[in-house]
Parts: sequence; structure tokens; C-alpha cells
Amino acid sequence: MQATRDSAGSYAFIYVPNTQTVTVHMSAISGDTAKVSWFDPCTGEARAVGECVTTDTRFFLTPDVGPDWVLVLERVTPI
Repeated sequence: MQATRDSAGSYAFIYVPNTQTVTVHMSAISGDTAKVSWFDPCTGEARAVGECVTTDTRFFLTPDVGPDWVLVLERVTPI
């Protein structure tokens, strides 16, 4: 598993090579809310997970199809 984020904490990408549960300390994303999705680098398909608060620790299970996934966390900017 490999991860990266920008220095401002507006996004993070976590590469997951196999089906597994990913533990994320949500404080790595700035702001109050993050949009979460899974991206399949083999097909280019994205699957929305939803939004969650950026406090505490969250657990995300990779989708059951495909050998590789990228967990995408993006700060939700209030309008």
C-alpha cells in the first residue's frame, strides 16, 4: 500500500494492490468533510463511497472486483 497527499491536505490518494481494509486517519484531510471514492486504475472506473467527516479513524474495504484500487479522499469546500 502506498499513499500521498498534498501539503494543504485538500486531497489524498491511497494505492491498494489487493482486496483489503484500509485504515485512514481522516485528520490528514483539511476541512470538515471529505468526499470518498474508489478508482480502478485498470478500467478508469470510479465508484463513489460518499462523504464523511474528517475526524477520527475510518475503515474502507476495497471493492470486490479488480486487483488494484486507489482510495481517493477530497476535501469538500463549502460554497
